[in-house]
Amino acid sequence: YISHLKHLPMHLTKSLFVDFMDYPKLARRKANNPTVYKKIRKIETEEQEDHIMAIGQAVEDVAKTYLEQRYQTEVLDLMPRRHKLKDEESDDDDEVFVKAELDLPTALADTINAIRDHVPVLYQPTFQYGECLVRADFMVRNWSSYDLYEAKAKSGIRKDITDDGEKKPLWSIESKFIHDVSFQSYVINHSLAAHDLGQLWSVFFVYLNKEYIKNGDLNINALIRPDQAGRINSLEVIQRNKPTTLEINDSLLSDGELELKINQMKNYITLTEDEANRQFLRAGTRYLEYFGEDKPFGTVMGMGIHHSNASYVQDLFY
Repeated sequence: YISHLKHLPMHLTKSLFVDFMDYPKLARRKANNPTVYKKIRKIETEEQEDHIMAIGQAVEDVAKTYLEQRYQTEVLDLMPRRHKLKDEESDDDDEVFVKAELDLPTALADTINAIRDHVPVLYQPTFQYGECLVRADFMVRNWSSYDLYEAKAKSGIRKDITDDGEKKPLWSIESKFIHDVSFQSYVINHSLAAHDLGQLWSVFFVYLNKEYIKNGDLNINALIRPDQAGRINSLEVIQRNKPTTLEINDSLLSDGELELKINQMKNYITLTEDEANRQFLRAGTRYLEYFGEDKPFGTVMGMGIHHSNASYVQDLFY
């Protein structure tokens, strides 16, 4: 394991931010040692990683069809291309181009040009603000601005709430999903502002409807469920045999909150392991299977911590 991050990652991405907001030490693993990070995430083989990516791509493909049908237009594919680079470490003259690198300047320029051209639906637009980099799933033209659509290979994004004796997925959107679109919105809006373009209008998730049963041709509108974030609503439920009104808060993080957390993340992932353990101590983890106290690295939340009493160690971050 690399005990000290030699340099900050080239870009701070939404996946790194979501991991940091979930478990700071998980994000540090991702930045320092991707191999260990994949083990924590239970991605043991390249085939498993390919399978996860294939599932996500399949849902994006269905979401693409859903948006094309809904808005009666073709989606512009802005998926960033890659160009080959010379491998400076190779002595083989026959292997001049063996590495591939994201053609970021082209991806950024193509995105801004498409927005200026008022293209109705964008797929995989790319945005950068400072060190933060975002590649969104979809953006849909809405009057003078755009809506952000985040596709999830999930059958739900909301927490359960008890209503008339039954648990129903109607409560607030899970925090990790709010963190995801909050980071995206922050980067996208600042990038748009830098080019004198309008801000995002609304933010939506699209995911699979687990109640859908295919009967004949595939019904995309029944298969995909849209769900708006960034709002505060009320919900009428029956609890303890009495009608109750609950507030559902799906607000995104503010710019101030995001900037604070991004700076914390940036500083944290560059600490030495000893410094990191002193700052963010925590015992216990659902990843105990891979990094238990009898394993070389301790737990993902408290790597290097040798106290078996969970109450002894406090989480200084939360």
